[in-house]
Amino acid sequence: MPRVHYGLQTGNNRAVGWYNASVAKTFDPASLLLGQSSMYVNVSGTSAFLMNRSTGIRPYQGNLWVVDQLNNRYSTSKVLC
Repeated sequence: MPRVHYGLQTGNNRAVGWYNASVAKTFDPASLLLGQSSMYVNVSGTSAFLMNRSTGIRPYQGNLWVVDQLNNRYSTSKVLC
């Protein structure tokens, strides 16, 4: 099974993930992006697809849970954990 790696870019209001982290190289694009429409924008917001200060992340039972701190909520996405 491929090694999965997730991370937060709190200042950019997003969570990122690489599904095959064992072969990923520096500057490889993320396989997963939550909280932004692309890696080239940084917009915070309150819509269902935007985050405002992502501060916690946890893969659990096939879902990825991300704390969206300034919106007082969490976001979840079905992913490979």
